[in-house]
Amino acid sequence: MKACPLYPFCPNRLKVLAQELPIENLAVGEVDIGFSPAIVTRLILIGGDSLNTIMESYYPVFRLYQSLRDQMMTMIEDKDLNFQISENNPSLGVLCREIGEVQHSYIESFRTLRMDFSFRLEQPDLDQSVQRLTVWYAALDQELEDVVSNLSQDEIDNRKVDRGGDFLLSPQIQLDVYKEALLIFYGKASVYMKALDKDLPDQWRQWIA
Repeated sequence: MKACPLYPFCPNRLKVLAQELPIENLAVGEVDIGFSPAIVTRLILIGGDSLNTIMESYYPVFRLYQSLRDQMMTMIEDKDLNFQISENNPSLGVLCREIGEVQHSYIESFRTLRMDFSFRLEQPDLDQSVQRLTVWYAALDQELEDVVSNLSQDEIDNRKVDRGGDFLLSPQIQLDVYKEALLIFYGKASVYMKALDKDLPDQWRQWIA
């Protein structure tokens, strides 16, 4: 058994360990996170009783999707944020700012139980700095984890987020829809990264393109 490289992303109440094993030995209920066609990583979750079901069963794998954005930020420089595919497309920096604004809106939806995409960040130069975006993302990720981990099991089971037009979602499905927003962002960003001739890591190539 070896310590999982994802361990720093885990809350104090949750220890994530990884063990490599052949696919044919994968037991029912274990999680194939797809880093290799021949080897899988088994996540063994050890947590206290205070974890709600989202944090216990969903969030460990959700962090892997979040980590794709962290990986991207290590591969780009400030000058890359000004890159546009064409005049009709936003810059990479604008795309990065917009996904942060979307994440903020989802965070607030868990507090207010209403989906509102009107938030706009009033820091116009943030989308020109990799360091500032990275710090902002880290704060957003921590805020999202905090708000979800503070949900009671009763709130998860019985409360709904109103997305408008009588479209109501449970907190876990709401979080899953945010994951889809991340995937859309990654799909767009991958086009910019390839145009910039960036060497994408294995997880990006296997999960996105």
